[in-house]
Amino acid sequence: MNLSNVLPHIANAIKQHQWSSLLLAVSGGLDSICLAHYFIQNKSTLGIDHLAIVHVHHGLREGSADLDEKSVRDFAAKYKVRYLMKKLDGTALKEAGGSLEENARNARYDALKEFAKQCKADAIVTAHHAGDQAETVYLRLRRGVGLAGLRGIQSVRKFQNEGDVELFRPFLKVTRGELKDYAEANGLSWREDESNSDTAFARNKIRHESLPHLESLNPGAAQQLCRVASLAENVYRKIVSTNHKLFEPAEIPQEQWPFEAKHACYQKVLALNLNVLKSVFESGSRNEFGTTTRDVFGMTELFRLWLGEKGFRIPLKEQGTSIPYPFLQRLQCKTILMEKCRNILWICDVSTSSSGKNNPEILYFNTDKISGLDGQWRYRSKGDTLWPHDEKIKARKLEQWLREQGIPQWMYDSLPLFASGSRIYFVEGIRQKPKVDELKRTNDKG
Repeated sequence: MNLSNVLPHIANAIKQHQWSSLLLAVSGGLDSICLAHYFIQNKSTLGIDHLAIVHVHHGLREGSADLDEKSVRDFAAKYKVRYLMKKLDGTALKEAGGSLEENARNARYDALKEFAKQCKADAIVTAHHAGDQAETVYLRLRRGVGLAGLRGIQSVRKFQNEGDVELFRPFLKVTRGELKDYAEANGLSWREDESNSDTAFARNKIRHESLPHLESLNPGAAQQLCRVASLAENVYRKIVSTNHKLFEPAEIPQEQWPFEAKHACYQKVLALNLNVLKSVFESGSRNEFGTTTRDVFGMTELFRLWLGEKGFRIPLKEQGTSIPYPFLQRLQCKTILMEKCRNILWICDVSTSSSGKNNPEILYFNTDKISGLDGQWRYRSKGDTLWPHDEKIKARKLEQWLREQGIPQWMYDSLPLFASGSRIYFVEGIRQKPKVDELKRTNDKG
């Protein structure tokens, strides 16, 4: 798809997402210079009110990188577009450990997000093209990937925990050859980054060695990789829609949790009705003849994809936390904790611990106040009596107290209790019974 044909698709995306202010990430290379020129020339057609150009100097190629920065600055001045620049600490990137390529990319995106907030931009626009897409799909296939990863680079992606700013890649179906034709037709000049030819970097090796070799054996292979990504995206969207209908009924909204969400020690928590979830797995494993196929593998994969859309990323191969229910045994991940609490399945991202450390034994409450007490965490048993340690309220049967608090019966057995024998010290953070006026407002709305 050449640049003249891609304009309607870009306009539709901008209109659909209601973007009016865009931040263009420009390195000075062919791809990003074409991107900047294209958006500047078509600004009114695309319905854009504000454009800004941002350049990130990685501090890794003193001299040539300075010339890259100057070329982008001059380009912005020529077309009278606001220009922003940040220079990173190259030494720190090298000494950070791990992949320099990944460190530089993460630091670059952090800088772009900072500028997006500063400019109040709706989206950050990058110049990833069809060649980048083919390289990404090839790299992921080589490493091993599921359906979600097979989609390659997404044209629109929202940054996690970064407000409403989004990432937009409008040139994913445009080839580098088409970009070069556009640059020459419009008299554009660009800079070549010499580090792009260094095959010590994994992506450069794929670009300059692996994919050319694949193309020599199978002409059009790169184009087919892009096609696979497009097909995978279409299939994935349909599966996501189906998954929503399958698993959404099992989700327990926060306002129905046995305790208020502010008491959770993890910031990212999902509560599922285990009985509903079991029913979904059982019904989803039946074929058109009504007999059970026992396709637990397939249903678990659908569930994994649904969790991914909810922000709980579970890799295909990673081993770690054991899962508390047999039909979920394939879902294992060091950063995702699943705990069965009677009829609720809690799913927590342990990397979002509000205390800064993981506490897998107690998922929900701050337990500092119970230090020194002789007791244990457990669930409700017959004969339990609520008898707080501070003795500020009169002892009473736990079930009576739960009714007084307006706790639904089905939640009774999912409340973690700190107890010594039949004496219940704490039911921490329990959701309180709504006041009369609150109930009236709710009923009026209903």
